[in-house]
Amino acid sequence: MDDHAFRATSLGVPLIMTLPSRFTSAPASCLCTNLLVLFFFVALSPHLAAAQFSATNGWAIQLTGMIQVEPSSNVIELEIKGTKIRFAVHDMYSSDRTFSAQQFLSELRRTSSSMRVRSPEDLQDLLLNERPSKRVLKLIGRYYPDSRLFLLDRIASLPNKPAPES
Repeated sequence: MDDHAFRATSLGVPLIMTLPSRFTSAPASCLCTNLLVLFFFVALSPHLAAAQFSATNGWAIQLTGMIQVEPSSNVIELEIKGTKIRFAVHDMYSSDRTFSAQQFLSELRRTSSSMRVRSPEDLQDLLLNERPSKRVLKLIGRYYPDSRLFLLDRIASLPNKPAPES
């Protein structure tokens, strides 16, 4: 009985399968080959897709709050051009399912270092020149937890909410 070899690669590793000659007629060979390729594609696809959503690509986040002088539980420290400023976080959002606001804040408070901010000069100057507790800002960018780097894309000024009456 004559055997034929089937060759494919999976994650760069060659896969060689030997098919008995009874499966090598044109329609059966094509069907068998397609089924084997489909099987390996389906079996290995989830591993490839999971690697694409890791935090090494950073989290797209939005931080809403204002520059503040005094430290408190919701204040994070931003380092801009070597200057540290405090930012009171009122709200935060990320569409990434691996992002956790509690983990984000806890990680920033756990160590004494601040979150480094990189952005165009005009955005950095706007943050450095902002008066404390003046207006609510939304910082939009990408945060890289391993390096504690926040790449700031844009800043939006939001209307201040009136203080609650007592």
